Amino acid sequence: NEQEPADYPSGEPLVVFAGSPVYHTTIRFIFLAMQEVWRTHPRCRLAVTGAASSDPRADWLRDEVRHAGLGDRVDLVGYLGRPDLLDLYARAHALLIPLFDDQQSRARFPTKIGEYLAAARPVVTNSVGEIPLYFTDGVDAVVCPPNVSVAFGRAVAGLLSDPSRAALIGRRGRQVAENRFHYALHGKAVARVFADIVGTDG
Repeated sequence: NEQEPADYPSGEPLVVFAGSPVYHTTIRFIFLAMQEVWRTHPRCRLAVTGAASSDPRADWLRDEVRHAGLGDRVDLVGYLGRPDLLDLYARAHALLIPLFDDQQSRARFPTKIGEYLAAARPVVTNSVGEIPLYFTDGVDAVVCPPNVSVAFGRAVAGLLSDPSRAALIGRRGRQVAENRFHYALHGKAVARVFADIVGTDG
């Protein structure tokens, strides 16, 4: 309910990873994937949140951006207040959340995905764990095979090349968030569980 979806943005393409500089593997994977994006969309910008200038955990990331000469393509936007973060989502042409074929990714379902979906922007992720239970590739998200940066990058580039398709996937993704992830859908069930526990203990 925080996000009132706006029209799909026009103008220079922007893709976003909202995370933390502690996700070394994820960010490096995104950088590799973006090489594919930049082949066909050289003006696309990548925004990475969480890398504050005062945070020593982000030193490696700043160094990598500088050494790779990506300063004109990668924006390290730091920690954003809630309104600014939601505005960034609204301005994005795609929202990125790579998952890998490893135990950590298979065992979790990032809450970030629900927040991304609520922005009505296409989410690009991987077919790992529970992702295939909720999403159909090309319908309500873009779901790539895991661990293949070229495929991930080409999927992002495909969205940027077809804004109408990207906008439709984003709108359908928002519907998934409303119909499957909205907290109000689960409130009564959770309340029943607590009531059963209290009743049993009583």
